[in-house]
Amino acid sequence: MKKVFDTNEEYHAHNSISASGLKSIVKFKGSIREYLAQTYKSSAAFEFGNAIHTLLLEGRKKYEADYYELPEIGDLRKKENKDLKSQLMEKAGDRAILDFKDVQVIREIERQFYAKPLAVKLCKGDVELSHYTDFGGIPVRVRPDCVNYDQHFISDVKSTRSVMEFERDVWQYNYHVQAAFYCSVLGFPIENWRFIAVKNNIEYDDPRHPETMVRVVKLDERMIEVGFEKMQWAFDRWKHYVNTGVALGIDSPLDDLDIE
Repeated sequence: MKKVFDTNEEYHAHNSISASGLKSIVKFKGSIREYLAQTYKSSAAFEFGNAIHTLLLEGRKKYEADYYELPEIGDLRKKENKDLKSQLMEKAGDRAILDFKDVQVIREIERQFYAKPLAVKLCKGDVELSHYTDFGGIPVRVRPDCVNYDQHFISDVKSTRSVMEFERDVWQYNYHVQAAFYCSVLGFPIENWRFIAVKNNIEYDDPRHPETMVRVVKLDERMIEVGFEKMQWAFDRWKHYVNTGVALGIDSPLDDLDIE
C-alpha cells in the first residue's frame, strides 16, 4: 500500500475508485453510467466544510494561512461599506474568503470542539493521508480525515444541520458506506470509526439541544451491517465495469440487494 501526503487534485485524479465513488453508485441505484457522467461543482457549503476541516484537523495557524475572515461590514448598499469590503477582499490575497455569518459559526464550533477532549483526541494522527492500493483485485484509494495507526482509529469530520439528528444524515448520504470501505481497505475494525459531527449554522434551532455544535458519533449495529452490504454491492458493480468495460445501468442489477 502506498501512503503519501499529496494534494486533493492529485488524489482525485488517480485512476481508482474511492468511497465517494461508491457512495455515488449507491445514490444512482447502481448505475455506473450515471456515476461516470456526473460532474463536480464547488459551492459555498463545500468551502465552509473545508474551512472547518482545516481548523479542527490542522489547527488555527493553517486555517489562518488558508482562509480570511471578513468582519461584520453592514449594509452593502452604502458606498462606504462596498469600498470597505473591496479593500478587505484585496487584503485576503490568495486566501479563501469567509463571510461574517460563517465566521460566527466557525468560532462557536471551535470553542465547543476544544471543550470536548474526546473530539480533540480523535483529530490527532495522520491528517489527509492518501492511501493507494488494490482491494478485491481493483485499484482503490482512501483519504481519511484522520487516521491514527498507534491507537488504531479513523475519524471523519462532517457538517450537518443538527448534530443530534446526525444519524439521519448517515442514512441519507451513505456515510456508513464510506466507513465500511475505509475500514475494509485499511484493515481497521469499524467499531473504532468515529464521526465528529459539527453544526453548520446557528439559525436552525435544534429542539433537543439548540446550543450543541459538536458531537462525536459512533455507528450502531444496523448502520454497520447495511454499510458493508451497500459498499460490497456498489464495489461489485464497479469491479464488473473495470473487468468488462460494461457500464451497468439501473436496470442491470448484479443481484437483488434492496438498497432502499
